[in-house]
Amino acid sequence: MDTAISPASSVATAADRLAAGNLRANLAAMGSEWVEIVGAEPADVEWVFGRDGYLTARNLEGWWSGCSVPLRTGRELLKLLELKGNVGCFLLPTHAGQLRACYEKLRAGQAIIALVPEVESLRMILRCDDFSEEIGASRLFFVSGADWADQLTRLFERYPGMPLPQQFIRTALLEDADMNLLTEDAQAVISRETVRRSERLPGVLGRAEKRVRNGRVLVLAGSQFNLGDLSNVALRAGLLSDDADPSFVAFDPDHPLTASPLALAEAAAEADVIVAADLFRSDLPGIVSSRTAWITWLTSGRIISPMNLGSDDALILADARWLEPAMKAGWASERVGIAAWPRIAAAASRLAGVVGVLADTCVIEVPQRVKDFSSQMLLWEMIEDELSNDPLSLGEDARKYLQSRMERFNIADEGFDRNLFMERLIVPGYQQGICRLVMRHGISINLFGSGWREIAEFKDCAMGVIGDAGELRMSVSKCQVVLDVFPEGRASMVALPVTVIRPAGLSSNQLLNGIRQALNLKTPVPQMDLPRLSRSGILHFVRTAVSNGV
Repeated sequence: MDTAISPASSVATAADRLAAGNLRANLAAMGSEWVEIVGAEPADVEWVFGRDGYLTARNLEGWWSGCSVPLRTGRELLKLLELKGNVGCFLLPTHAGQLRACYEKLRAGQAIIALVPEVESLRMILRCDDFSEEIGASRLFFVSGADWADQLTRLFERYPGMPLPQQFIRTALLEDADMNLLTEDAQAVISRETVRRSERLPGVLGRAEKRVRNGRVLVLAGSQFNLGDLSNVALRAGLLSDDADPSFVAFDPDHPLTASPLALAEAAAEADVIVAADLFRSDLPGIVSSRTAWITWLTSGRIISPMNLGSDDALILADARWLEPAMKAGWASERVGIAAWPRIAAAASRLAGVVGVLADTCVIEVPQRVKDFSSQMLLWEMIEDELSNDPLSLGEDARKYLQSRMERFNIADEGFDRNLFMERLIVPGYQQGICRLVMRHGISINLFGSGWREIAEFKDCAMGVIGDAGELRMSVSKCQVVLDVFPEGRASMVALPVTVIRPAGLSSNQLLNGIRQALNLKTPVPQMDLPRLSRSGILHFVRTAVSNGV
């Protein structure tokens, strides 16, 4: 069916054409069942561009939804949005600009279910913006009309791998009474689905217990790229490359349709072995049958006792120095192996004299919840000033550093958000302080990652965002030396074919001299020669360490 809009006037304006194109794109992504519902032209509207340049409409009463700057308003209404979990439920968005502003605040793997009871409002939303990319990536779903609660039920039944929403999203435009009615009905649907999924889990585990072994290895490797943790990139590079053994199967816990515990249970029920980075069976209790061996590739150093794990569970260490702690934790030597990081970036011709930083950062701003406490405000300002001028005062333990500064101001743990200080202040403050120190001594630096361009003093050094493994490889190829500007270091740095310097624990002279010496070297400092994570290594380890090996 042709979903193009026929404008009332004989000549279609640019706004008319864009509205028609948006609808076509959205319906192509949503499916034919929506054409009859939202394809009808909204009555008595004129498509126009708002004062912020965003597509909207006017009717006899004025601006649709009473706003001439819909995107700007959406950004203001949602400026404090922090979605927890993989899926959120947006209650009654009144303009497409609010949805667009919402996606500007979400991570790549997060999805939204938009609850739009009025079909006429949905017709407007689907014409004001092209959401086909989000819809096609299973990051946006709509429920609309008088039977929206039934639609929500069918949505969860259709996609059992979709996590249930942990958070309702609303704007200040939604009245409390309306919000209460919507959340009450939506929560009832979510509660029923929670029960239905929990009742389904025993059957999945039972099927796993009876299944004939097939040699399948399930690799938990998320698709969301995170410069602070490259273990997912390493798992894909070492175990799931293009010529991968078909017995190695990827499971993506970051995708909106495979992020639920039930989705993992279903996938694990068809595998003999699970391989995950820094994740143990006890982190997801009751999800995986004991008949499926769980292998944890340890990259963070967090070792737990094997006491409550499966009898065939095993541990592979990315660092040989963790072998003794693993033995002390109770792991039998035959169930512990060593596999270093695989190469996640191939060696390439590097630009001589270039020092690179591979890290996302952010503008440091004092959150309101810190401003509400005078002592916390003083602590924030002191740490910001200290790390700006002397980042190496942090030492090698960021949390110990924070504790010592808290004690100076007699700040107790109660009511204190350590993670907020770490993520919004200490990590970016340390990163920026290190770069400021290096630049102050005449060493040029290239900054790869998000956030740098938004900081005036670093703008000229910002080289762009690193959004995937390909961009990571390209960035590394442009550096002769890389600084590890994460306070507690990144183990993944050993997987880069370049000289890496970790400033933590050094004096400023040691750091600067180390950079200059590294720049004079023609080749990177060689890394420790250990067997690297690979398919053949995993299969050998399974056959020797797991009693029911593949």
